[in-house]
Amino acid sequence: MSFPFLFIGAGNAHYFEWAELHILFGREPSDEEKAAIEDRVPPPLEPSWKGRLLRVSSDEYVHMLIAEHYPADEGDFDEGTGLFCTASSQVRRFNEDIDAWLTTAHRHCPVLAAHRAEDGEAGGTELSHWHTWSVQRLPLLLPALEPVAAACAADPDSENSGEAYLLRGVLRAAVQAEVELPASLHRWAPAK
Repeated sequence: MSFPFLFIGAGNAHYFEWAELHILFGREPSDEEKAAIEDRVPPPLEPSWKGRLLRVSSDEYVHMLIAEHYPADEGDFDEGTGLFCTASSQVRRFNEDIDAWLTTAHRHCPVLAAHRAEDGEAGGTELSHWHTWSVQRLPLLLPALEPVAAACAADPDSENSGEAYLLRGVLRAAVQAEVELPASLHRWAPAK
């Protein structure tokens, strides 16, 4: 099985307060490519660009927003917890929409990697074959992350940037998979 690009965190994700993904393109998309990519961003995600990095995220209360855009299967409602939660079928449709959108975005401008962190408060992610395939290929991606790490290191305000978030997330997966990291990426990697 093969996939068009690496997607760390691919699978049936569960969300607590909001949803968020970071996508690193092989180059900065043109204005026309950005418009085409933004046109298909699944609701309730909103795009924010910085060079070749795209961050898409929702506001808080992602469950209410998902429920507005995705129908539930008849009889598919989760047990009440006192908080509003979408049906599992609605979240599944949202995740499927994200996968389809990422694949379409890749056709407009090559994606190097996408990252979606697991939300432990919501129960994490049922990781898919796409995630497993991606982790196996992390050594191929690491050289492309070195310029991103260098740019982050040169910018004192980058510690909480989308680039740093993507770096930390991808490198967390690499450390968990015991992938050897280049020295230039050690600063961004979590401890084992």
